[in-house]
Amino acid sequence: MQQYQAAFNDNKAKGRRLAYLNSYMHNGQPRFTAIWSSGIKGLGAASHGLTNSQDQAEWSKQRKRGLLTRLVTGYTEGGRGRYAAFWKK
Repeated sequence: MQQYQAAFNDNKAKGRRLAYLNSYMHNGQPRFTAIWSSGIKGLGAASHGLTNSQDQAEWSKQRKRGLLTRLVTGYTEGGRGRYAAFWKK
């Protein structure tokens, strides 16, 4: 998770947005595969580590901002389901 967050922060600082996001388990730990693109413009938001109820609340919040779900992936962390998502206009 820390590597993904660091990569996310680095790419965001360079003006890149998520174009692809997937999660998988490796040795019992969640891992992410992500592709960023500088060709994606406009307002966007991303979150990870969300529980089901947090994901639903974030979806509602982003819809009110006029953003649509563009990427979503589910994974297990600590024996519980988690979600990562990206919303964009």
